[in-house]
Amino acid sequence: MNPFFPFTPVSNPNFVNRERELKAVLDRVPKLGHTAIVGNPHIGKTSLLRQLALPAVFLAGVPQPENYALVEIDFQLFGESKSPNDFWHEVLSQAADSHPEIAETLKPLLKKKRLDEQALYRMFQALAKAQKRVVVLADEFDHLFNLERFRTLEFMGVLRVIAMKSGGLVLVTASRLSVAEMNAKGAEYKVATRGSDLFNYLLELPLGGFDEAITRGWLKQHLPAEAVDEALILAGYHPLLLQLAGQSLFDAIEQGRQPKAYPALREMFTKQAESQFQDVWRYLSDKAQIALVIFALHDLEGQAGRKTFNLERADETLTWYQAEVKEMARRGTLEILADGRYALRSYAFRVWLVENKIVGTRGDEPREAFTKWLHDKQFKAVGLTNEEVDQIQKVLKSVPAGVIDLVKKLMLPKDLQ
Repeated sequence: MNPFFPFTPVSNPNFVNRERELKAVLDRVPKLGHTAIVGNPHIGKTSLLRQLALPAVFLAGVPQPENYALVEIDFQLFGESKSPNDFWHEVLSQAADSHPEIAETLKPLLKKKRLDEQALYRMFQALAKAQKRVVVLADEFDHLFNLERFRTLEFMGVLRVIAMKSGGLVLVTASRLSVAEMNAKGAEYKVATRGSDLFNYLLELPLGGFDEAITRGWLKQHLPAEAVDEALILAGYHPLLLQLAGQSLFDAIEQGRQPKAYPALREMFTKQAESQFQDVWRYLSDKAQIALVIFALHDLEGQAGRKTFNLERADETLTWYQAEVKEMARRGTLEILADGRYALRSYAFRVWLVENKIVGTRGDEPREAFTKWLHDKQFKAVGLTNEEVDQIQKVLKSVPAGVIDLVKKLMLPKDLQ
């Protein structure tokens, strides 16, 4: 059987290279430390939560594991008809089912149709006094912002108070949004929380790409050396892309394909991974998109198909976007090389970006197309309208090249100069 399963949460033996993150979460649980696992689409957030929920892993990872009840929640299963009351009932029901001693404390509330916030708080306090705690593993946590009944102070504020003050609840969330982004979405309630951010109790744990040595060791369990090399060319060190590349190469080998035929798989792989590339692109800011395309062109040495792009100022341009570059590396979009430089390692992602995301590339002179795309993106990143961008482009065409830097300094903020 093909051992690779893309778009599916992985478990042992395919759960690899997350021991540090597992330990970080488990070390926080006895200290009532709440964790926000943050990362790009399909970087392994759900797999990490599933691993944490395994009895053998949790039992070995915390002292006195008998004092905890584990609860698994997926916010994507809460539709518009569901309410915070349904959430708390689900938490209490799972906790009672998994832990007989805790069930005794929960019984009075479980019988009630409507759960009062004060009663909930007192119940979690009672658990803490009895040295018991409920650990909630909440996947797709940022989905709550899509649910009208949940993106309210009634839910987010109550969850915050219980998590911070009751002593009986430990929260581990997984989301694409960072803690800062979630705080920004809940900023309208800061008056009610006396100026505090709603999610400032969550300590962020970012998931990036895999380590090279561990990745090679894992792939070698299933693929010959030449196929391992090709998988890393296609995927870089991104968990989902590695699963996709491994699946394609394993099937190709089963069909009798030789290493010289591996490059023919690249176009098919790029098609298979397109939804992932679109998903990552959608979550990037304009400034991060600019930097990522420059990385793609840089790593392709200005070549994409039969076209050559002008990279004369690519490295200089990247210095404008250092904050975005570091954030992309933190979340697994870019990878950090042994010498400390950043790179977009997936060949397929690089080609997809150039072919699909440089506006006007098809049918235009590529050198001009890239320059125009970059200028358009930069001006839009600072909030100019399409009409203003068009007007600026017309002006730039008539301005000598040496004067363009002066124009940028007059019109762009410091971080884009």
